[in-house]
Amino acid sequence: MASYTNHLKLLKKDPVADGADTFNIDTMLNDNWDKVDEAVGKKANLGPDGKVPAEQLPEMDYEAPLKDAALKDAPADGDSFPLIDSEAGSVTKRVLWSRVKELLGGLFVPLTRKINNKALSADISLTASDVGAAAASHSHGWDAITGKPSAFPPSAHKHGAGDITSGTLGVARGGTGQTTLTPAVDTVALRASYAGTTDLTAGSSALTTGALYFVYE
Repeated sequence: MASYTNHLKLLKKDPVADGADTFNIDTMLNDNWDKVDEAVGKKANLGPDGKVPAEQLPEMDYEAPLKDAALKDAPADGDSFPLIDSEAGSVTKRVLWSRVKELLGGLFVPLTRKINNKALSADISLTASDVGAAAASHSHGWDAITGKPSAFPPSAHKHGAGDITSGTLGVARGGTGQTTLTPAVDTVALRASYAGTTDLTAGSSALTTGALYFVYE
């Protein structure tokens, strides 16, 4: 009896069992050739370089399979991701999650680290006490200051005559040694002196007490 080939399902007649059958051009020739032609049309031919030309490759849409794939919330170190290697002719390679973690660790601070025992999982604020510093508003009493000198001798300096507004300037310093230019008559001191050609009359001329007057021709 008739049978069919394994791959293209071509009709095969048994010469003994089917020898008396009428020869049918459609089932025994045309249908078989159509199946052969269809199969050949789906076959990719190799190019001169021994590779299948790009125009003979089927459409390879990864979007739908990836989009519909199941989600995994916690990748394991052995998990991998597809990667287009631009340095190797854009061939597809895979990168392990363990390697991704290693690379990210060189760019970001791990969340397990802390600053002053404060986790880095969120923004943190450090106060003066966190770093052992005093608050900006703090103050110290004089007794609390350690290492200060017991005396503060003034540095050597000078003043101009215009800076002297009080006190008594001695004769050695160019002064009179007195607090006023009109000391009492019985005081031994430098006297104010006046000289002129105007005659002075005792009892009527206005004179300053303690001053010396000289009249000359």
